[in-house]
Amino acid sequence: IQQLEKIGANELLEKELQRLHQQAIERLSPRKKTIFLMSREEELTYEQIAQKLGISVHTVRNQMTDSLTTIREFLSNHPDIACLIIASLSSLKNI
Repeated sequence: IQQLEKIGANELLEKELQRLHQQAIERLSPRKKTIFLMSREEELTYEQIAQKLGISVHTVRNQMTDSLTTIREFLSNHPDIACLIIASLSSLKNI
């Protein structure tokens, strides 16, 4: 029963982390969001993204750098995320 409770807690934790991550992505400009999602969800290379969007690889790289900075800043401004991660790690050790 304890393991089932931990698995349930981990699922809730994962959902919360996904929600925060999605909120961070929503803060990106439309262009940055498109590039970020093409890179992370479609798993396209910077070269492929540049070709599809008709922009330079340098622009894709800069947009990704800015996007990752924005996402990191958003997450770092949410101290509850640290608590979630610590809780997740400690519960994984006990399974």
